[in-house]
Amino acid sequence: MKEDINLLPPQILDRRHKRLLWRDADRLIRLLILSVFVCLLVIFSAYVVVVFTDQTIGEATTHQLSGDDQTEKRLKETNLYLASFESRVEQQQLWLPLAAEALNGLPPEIELTEIGLNSKEGGLVMKGVFQKRESVAAYQRYLEGLSWVEKVEAPLSNFTTGDEVSFKFTIIRK
Repeated sequence: MKEDINLLPPQILDRRHKRLLWRDADRLIRLLILSVFVCLLVIFSAYVVVVFTDQTIGEATTHQLSGDDQTEKRLKETNLYLASFESRVEQQQLWLPLAAEALNGLPPEIELTEIGLNSKEGGLVMKGVFQKRESVAAYQRYLEGLSWVEKVEAPLSNFTTGDEVSFKFTIIRK
């Protein structure tokens, strides 16, 4: 690797190196905070759903099972809700370790603004901003290289020009 010739005085050069280190540390801390926030958000949403389901089940079981239509309707609604809850929990359990693996390869030039599951497209959606288009292309190649990824959908708007541009990936599992 070729070394650059730098004619800056040593004091300015040291300050520049320190500034770059602080910037990189700041990005790493932000990424760590975002990862912790995503994990806490998933845990909190599962907790809220469990509490709500518990209340719904409790209400359904307190009513006597007479043969009237209202009780049957409530039981059907509760069963539908429980089936929906079960599928959401299964989705979250399947995606959580995969999302962590996808976040491991995130370059420091990219800052994620949103991550979540998309039930319509059946995949993990990642949104963020970047400073270099090359880093987004490299990250997309990293994601496509993961063993569990079938494809990474990326709209053309990911590659528009500008200083700081946003991107969106939808990762579809095999």
